[in-house]
Amino acid sequence: MGAKRQLWLRHLFTDWYHDPQTMTPEDGAEYVRAHQQSGAVMGACDEHRAGAEDVAQDQADRKERIECPVLTLWGESFDWVGKAFDMEKVRSGFADDLRAARL
Repeated sequence: MGAKRQLWLRHLFTDWYHDPQTMTPEDGAEYVRAHQQSGAVMGACDEHRAGAEDVAQDQADRKERIECPVLTLWGESFDWVGKAFDMEKVRSGFADDLRAARL
């Protein structure tokens, strides 16, 4: 794996985590090892590229309800989710049998 990829992964593990100490050096090494596999970084990037399609699918089935029990979890101190939205209210719009907990 190139040095740039390792630097990118280390940046994610330290600068994006609420508590950078959450991931041990051994955990970080395992992520680096996993990202050495062919296509691993492309797969991670494709998840983000699919965002527009994800939104389009959400819009297309916005009136559908999830019929099975749903457990939704989120980080309450995460700026892009827990601080930005009332996630229990958001998720209750999708499911009838919902359990919700902020972490």
